[in-house]
Amino acid sequence: MQTMVKDKFGATILSAAHKESYAEWRLSRAVEDQIEHVRLDRVFLDQDDTLWLVDYKLVLDNENISVAIQDNQQQVAKYAQILRQIKPDRKLIAGLYFPLQTLWHRVC
Repeated sequence: MQTMVKDKFGATILSAAHKESYAEWRLSRAVEDQIEHVRLDRVFLDQDDTLWLVDYKLVLDNENISVAIQDNQQQVAKYAQILRQIKPDRKLIAGLYFPLQTLWHRVC
């Protein structure tokens, strides 16, 4: 957490100054005849009315970051699709944040 707070983007993610913010936001939706449950790590609305979706990933070995990106970008895209259904009037930026490396990877 200390590394993230020292990082400018990490501090922005955690800021309490956002117009709206959600942590561990649990959502459910109907998919065919099933109920799908998801948990969004962090969502916030910035001062420019852009909605940000942040999925945290803890990766100890820097060499595994590209694998984590490949393994998780489809999931983040699905989360973004759900969020667009809830807040269709907002510009959305979604991605993966690696707090140990203070690295942001935009997915969509």
